[in-house]
Amino acid sequence: EKLAEAHATLGITRLICEWNWALAETEFRRAMELDPNDPHVLNLHSPFLLSLGRLDESLAEAKKIQELEAGSPIGHNVSVLSLFATHKYDEAIRSCQLVLEMVPDNVRFHEFYIFGCVLHRRYDEAVAFCERMSRLPGGAARSRALLGYCYASSGRTEDARSILSEFPDRKD
Repeated sequence: EKLAEAHATLGITRLICEWNWALAETEFRRAMELDPNDPHVLNLHSPFLLSLGRLDESLAEAKKIQELEAGSPIGHNVSVLSLFATHKYDEAIRSCQLVLEMVPDNVRFHEFYIFGCVLHRRYDEAVAFCERMSRLPGGAARSRALLGYCYASSGRTEDARSILSEFPDRKD
């Protein structure tokens, strides 16, 4: 009853497993009352706020995680999503760069960086980053799919179709 992390975990469980937003909010509220500075609590609560469209609150909590966990990429994940949602692409890209300085082989932040570049219409940079990502463990296939996305977004439809043809038809 008095563990903030337990209430936050229950909150995310209520949300994801039960789709019960009201109970999720109750659990998150209790978790924040118990410990508003717990990075685990903030890391679960911030995306919940983002899903509610409470972008400024979500971003504030993500930045708080970054302050509490300096040198860790944890808070940057939600921060980047919040920045995308508020069309602050330059800030999102800078956040990705900070994480990639800490953890250069983080495929997820390569993806975020590529999305940021595409959203900001920096297509050549996004394509170059796809090449960089292709050399990472677990990044090859994902980078090809993102390369197709970059080409399609930039109007290079034939190049995008060529990439798409590399992927087998899926029936699942």
